[in-house]
Amino acid sequence: TVRSTTAFRGWKNTIRGSDLDGLGTISGPIFAQTSTFNGLPAAITGFLLPPFSGAANPTAQFLQSQGVPTTNQPLFQARNDREQSQFSQEIEIVGGSGTNFEWVVGGFYFRETGSETNPQTFAFVLDTNQAVFSDANFGPNFGPGLRAANTANGTQFRAVVQQSTLAYNVKGESYAIYGQGTFRPGGEDGALGVTLGLRYSWDKKEMTVSQNGAVPFGTPAELALNSGSAKFSEPTGHLTVDYRASDDVNLYARAARGYRTGGFNARQSTSVANNIGLLPFNEEKITSYEFGAKTQLIPGLTLNGAIFYNIYEDQQATVPIPIVGGGSFGTQIVNAGKTKYLGAELEARWQITDAFSIDGSFGYVDSKTKEFPSADINGVIQNIASEFRPGNSPSTTANAGITYSAPIGSGDTRLTARVGASHVSSIVFFGNPLTSPFQQETKGGARTLVDAQLRLDDVNLGGAEFSVQLWGKNILNKKYVSRGIDFGQLGFGSVIYGDPATYGLSLEFEF
Repeated sequence: TVRSTTAFRGWKNTIRGSDLDGLGTISGPIFAQTSTFNGLPAAITGFLLPPFSGAANPTAQFLQSQGVPTTNQPLFQARNDREQSQFSQEIEIVGGSGTNFEWVVGGFYFRETGSETNPQTFAFVLDTNQAVFSDANFGPNFGPGLRAANTANGTQFRAVVQQSTLAYNVKGESYAIYGQGTFRPGGEDGALGVTLGLRYSWDKKEMTVSQNGAVPFGTPAELALNSGSAKFSEPTGHLTVDYRASDDVNLYARAARGYRTGGFNARQSTSVANNIGLLPFNEEKITSYEFGAKTQLIPGLTLNGAIFYNIYEDQQATVPIPIVGGGSFGTQIVNAGKTKYLGAELEARWQITDAFSIDGSFGYVDSKTKEFPSADINGVIQNIASEFRPGNSPSTTANAGITYSAPIGSGDTRLTARVGASHVSSIVFFGNPLTSPFQQETKGGARTLVDAQLRLDDVNLGGAEFSVQLWGKNILNKKYVSRGIDFGQLGFGSVIYGDPATYGLSLEFEF
């Protein structure tokens, strides 16, 4: 059998404005070098400005009559325009169906292009009495007087406004060949089965950043440093042995190796002065071992369990970095560390009657970071594994639900009603507390969400069949953090909350 799958996908997204600091709009004086002495007494500034003539200084008198400019804006506001398109083609040849050796070989191709334009506006609040009108800058004869006048003027705290834009284009291509075969010595229904799957992948990533700061890149040197391409390739595969101990018990053991391709991070800071261009991060790899059983020891009750042990290497870790001189916030993805995960999963489904069933699952994982190299203030590489916490890795997950499904009327129409709850324990989003000082403030707390649905299937209408579903997500309107951002050295962090109670109606037609 030859099977071909072709897919296209296009996506566009516009965020017209987001006030990420959460404080709303602020109003106040703005800091600019051209207005440093505005509003301050000429009796003081006149000795600091040519012709250094004291209170009679015409320049000082003019500046005294000028007010300090003001601004009206959030501390941090961002807009975003993004789009992505992709194409994939897969061809498979499947053989041996119904024999003691079933197999498949295939080839896969994937191509994507994307772009993002992300204007940002920052307003850093500056204490000018400390940063500008200090004794270190103006000496003990003028410093105290300038600070006193500045405070009396109501302009001690001023906003340093910076505007920045991140804009880039990306392209990615992936090729892969693969094959998998399952051999059952005892025939198609034999108790023992051995499955071997192998894949080789080739990936290429390209990125061109046209702006990452206040102004677009314009010189040939800037453009060259902000354009890059990288290639990655890796063999992956798995070996699985399963044993059908009986009609109701299936045991299996599996060893697998996987990888996630590397790439570029658009928010990385580059430097012409230091000849630092876009730096690709490498692929990460995982070796996984799993043992499990799938059983149905009691009629109507399905019980499955598994124990797994995963070793992640060359993990892709995100480190927050301010864009020096660019008025922007950046991140750098680095390959750092090795983490080991030991966990267990249990799932069950009980068909109580022909119509009613309940189901649930529970998972627990213990993660230990063994290696995470990081440079200290002196540039010495040290292992900070004891401080690192794997991001986006909850220790406990669970869900449970009850379902009613039965035919209604004289036709094939079926009514299904379901209520389910899912639980996730707390997680952090940035694993390294040394570069993420707001790790705990931006973490996601434990949450339990309840969803529900009511569905009619196979409704006949004029020869066509359709299904209709009324659904609700987070119907108890639980407030929870779905994503946190630690802006590190910029001095603040922010969180993004998950969707509130959401309801919808879905229709599906077959004709």
